[in-house]
Order: sequence, then structure tokens, then C-alpha cells
Amino acid sequence: MVRENIVNYLGLQHNYLGNNCFTIIHDFYKNELNIDSLEKLIPPNIKSRKWMKDISLQDIDNWALEYGIKVPLTDAQDFDVMVFRSHKLNRPIHFGMFLKPCNMLHLEEGRTSRYESIGNEWIDGLYAIYRHKSLV
Repeated sequence: MVRENIVNYLGLQHNYLGNNCFTIIHDFYKNELNIDSLEKLIPPNIKSRKWMKDISLQDIDNWALEYGIKVPLTDAQDFDVMVFRSHKLNRPIHFGMFLKPCNMLHLEEGRTSRYESIGNEWIDGLYAIYRHKSLV
């Protein structure tokens, strides 16, 4: 089962040139779900430390028009992509992958990837949750 393969994505060390909050989800989608279109969400300079500054919340919403649908947290399902934003800068700052009942796989700067409960600190920064159209 695909969900069981999440263990292969735990404990990966964050680094800007390889593993970050977006690439871990991209790799899971590509390797486990056979979905490549997440790469169209992030610009080609993903290897840069400042790549998050190069995309906007509108870029993410535009991607979803073609490849996904926005869903509320109450309807989130396994493998939905969670986008978190900075309220101060009004731009995306983090990605996570939703896992029932209310958890996520994610990778923060300076840490290793982990499976974590979605607490209030994460919900406060949640911009949107997207389900890839091929998972509908």
C-alpha cells in the first residue's frame, strides 16, 4: 500500500540542494503515486535557498486551476498538499503532505523529515490544501 511507503521519506536531512519541504512531497508524488505535475508548481531554480521567494500564493492557485482542487481541512485526505504562508509577507513559506487523521509529512529547515500532528501553530499558517486531480 502507498501510505506504508511514507517510512521511506522519514529522517531525511534538510538541505537546500536536495531535500526540502517541497522536494520531499514532489518525490513522494513522483515515486509512489506516479504523478509528475507537481514540478510545474515550483520554478526551475528550486535548488536555490531563496526559491520560495520566487513563487506567490497566486502562482500556487494558478497551478491548482489545471492540476488540483482546493479542499477544506475538514475534507482533507491522504496525500493532499498543504501550503503554509507567512501572514507578514503574504507568501508561501512551507509545504506539507496531509495524512489522516490530522497529521502531515514535512521537512523544516535545519531538521529531518517527520510525520507530525497538525497543531494550532500549523493551522494558523495554513493557506490552503490542494488535492491533485488524479487523486479525486
